[in-house]
Amino acid sequence: MAVQVLTLFLPVRNAYFWNKATQRGENEVIRPAVLACVIALCPTAAFALDNSIDPNKVAPQYRDVAEKRQAELIRQKACQAKAEKEKIVKRDLSAYVVQCMDAAEKAERVEIELKKK
Repeated sequence: MAVQVLTLFLPVRNAYFWNKATQRGENEVIRPAVLACVIALCPTAAFALDNSIDPNKVAPQYRDVAEKRQAELIRQKACQAKAEKEKIVKRDLSAYVVQCMDAAEKAERVEIELKKK
C-alpha cells in the first residue's frame, strides 16, 4: 500500500520541481553549479603557484640538488624583478633574464672563490 502511494506521487513531485526550475529560467538553475565548480577549483590554482623547494624537507641524498634549485629560483625571481623595474619588452625578456642569471651565477662563483682564499 505504501509503495503504491509513493509511486503515485513521484510523477507529481517531479513535475512540480521541474515546473519551478523552468519558471526560474535556465540561468538560475545552472549558476549554482558553475559557482560550486569555481569554488572547488580556486584553492588548487592558488597552491600551484608556489613552486619553491625547501631543502630541509628533502631526503638527504637530494639536499644539495634542492639547494641548487632553490638558489636558481631566487636568482630567476631577482632577474625578473630587475627586468620589470627596467621595463624590458616582452620579446627581449627571456634573453635578458638568461643573461642576468648567468651574470649572477658568475658573481656567486667569484664570491665563493674569494671566501675560500
